[in-house]
Amino acid sequence: MTKACPMKPYDIHRYLQGKKELSRVYLVYGEETFLIDETVAQLKARFLDPKITSLNLNAFSGKDADIKRVASSIGAAPMMGDHRLVIVGHIDQAKKSAREKLIPYITSPPKTVYQIYTASKINGREKFYAAVKKNGMTVECKPLYDNQVPRWIESQFQKIGKKIDSRAIQQLHLSVGSQLYDLANEIEKLDIYTQDKKVVTSDHVAFVVGKWRVNSVFDLQKMLGNRQAGEAMVLMRKIIERGEPPVKIVSVLMYFYLGLIKVHTLLKHQTSRSDIAKKARINPYFIGETMTRAKRFRREELEHNLSLLYQVDLALKTSSVPVDALMERLAYQLCAKIGER
Repeated sequence: MTKACPMKPYDIHRYLQGKKELSRVYLVYGEETFLIDETVAQLKARFLDPKITSLNLNAFSGKDADIKRVASSIGAAPMMGDHRLVIVGHIDQAKKSAREKLIPYITSPPKTVYQIYTASKINGREKFYAAVKKNGMTVECKPLYDNQVPRWIESQFQKIGKKIDSRAIQQLHLSVGSQLYDLANEIEKLDIYTQDKKVVTSDHVAFVVGKWRVNSVFDLQKMLGNRQAGEAMVLMRKIIERGEPPVKIVSVLMYFYLGLIKVHTLLKHQTSRSDIAKKARINPYFIGETMTRAKRFRREELEHNLSLLYQVDLALKTSSVPVDALMERLAYQLCAKIGER
């Protein structure tokens, strides 16, 4: 079972449900620990009978593991089941010489044993990792980009049988950030708080997570959508002074303008209000004001604003321009018509 390119975490479920023979060796690596842990949990659930897991599971930490014990576990026969599972976490923290002692078990893995190794960083040219890539399956768990987080949030609520409206997604992302473990913790709280309610709203998020940052940035969006340049510049400065990360503000505004572009496009096709809300993935409660804002801009202005946000995002990450001045000017430019910029 060889896969030259690493799989992504979201491919695992489909892979495990397939009828083809599964690999015996897995390397799950990357900087996003939540996705690593989630992937390992899926593999574990697929490979072991939960009733006898304790009999056929051995877990080690690469930093402290006795490689002889790891090798012995890989070579052991399963008890009261068809397979055993050996997990070695943080294999990158083991000595290189220790990793190389496991190569024979990777190139010729026992048919009754599954092996899972996790790591933060790997050197693909090293013999151990090269052996896994050639003979096993690799899963790369990169941190999500900011524009990928809203979809991830939505998918987590789908897993627990609930929906979350678009404004609530933005609020949650803005308030908590992009760390998946932090978001998962707040999602669990929201699930408990909303109990049997099937839709999580912005009011729920404001109550559970907090109001100030959420309301301030949504007020900023309202001012930008209404082309209130002076008010937007003042509020932008206040938000920055309160310590809100500028990159996060830019990310939320990108999401805002992408939504306006979608609505602007749908309006041209004379789609009904309810259809626009559904296709643009916007809460029907807010679709009226979103349509009004979209009509205030020409398509090229919205696209220009999105391009401007990408430029500012790059400047924030690569230049030494004073942040407060850069962000205030951004607020003005987003409100101005193209000829006035």
